[in-house]
Amino acid sequence: MFHKLIVPACFMLVSLLSFSCDTGTVKNSHIMPPSTTNMEELILESGVENITISPQTRIERRVRNAAVKITGKDLSGHGSGSYFIYRGFHLVITAYHVVDEIDPQHIVVIGKDRERVEAHLLYADAHNDIAVIQLKNVLESRNPMPLTISQNEPLAGDVLTYTGFPNGHEMLTFQGRIAGFENVRDNRHAILIHTYGWFGSSGSCLFNERGQLVAILWGVDVEVFVMPQAQEDLIYASAADVIDMNKVILQACRHTQSSRPICRRALENDILQRFRPE
Repeated sequence: MFHKLIVPACFMLVSLLSFSCDTGTVKNSHIMPPSTTNMEELILESGVENITISPQTRIERRVRNAAVKITGKDLSGHGSGSYFIYRGFHLVITAYHVVDEIDPQHIVVIGKDRERVEAHLLYADAHNDIAVIQLKNVLESRNPMPLTISQNEPLAGDVLTYTGFPNGHEMLTFQGRIAGFENVRDNRHAILIHTYGWFGSSGSCLFNERGQLVAILWGVDVEVFVMPQAQEDLIYASAADVIDMNKVILQACRHTQSSRPICRRALENDILQRFRPE
């Protein structure tokens, strides 16, 4: 018999863009720049049939360009996360256990070519293991994704994509299917995804084929037999729709002391909520 230990971790499966081509004659032989739009135009002009450009592949590129490492000032250990822009604020979403032992005012976000930007903790949900942090400066080497959280209930069989930094590796991208759901750790509702993950990829964000944020990875299943054996193809994640974005915006406005209309509304709503009669 065995029992489960949930070890913090996170992950995602690289999809390959495959073209099914025949030897038909291309009507226009001019060279097109390597953009998705021009590629689609070239395919239409060529008359070649059965060519597929996967929408998932486009999302994978965006997810990779937004992936970041998260660590402390001493750079000892790291987690993963994704870089977003939301209502004009530059945010990173990750797992709470990635930042819970880091000075909340001096979290370090690492982009491409070791570019580093400090950030502070805005929102912490220890129960669901989710955190949102705000960058103090723009991370130039990464492209933030517009933050759209899926409001549809995740279903078994849904395909999700993520990019993370499992220990011993640089950036890796994975795909996986939702395998099921469990209640773990004080009745926390967890999504189980069949894909790879390991230490260092905790906090990776999982996206659907529309580029919507679905979940945040926080654990890998480890089965204990005579010798511990990691089952590297079963990952745990929390649904992203539990994030209270109103609280995120309120804290972002307080940190920046912004007078933007969205901040005035957030502060007014907070006052109304706190002083509203029961």
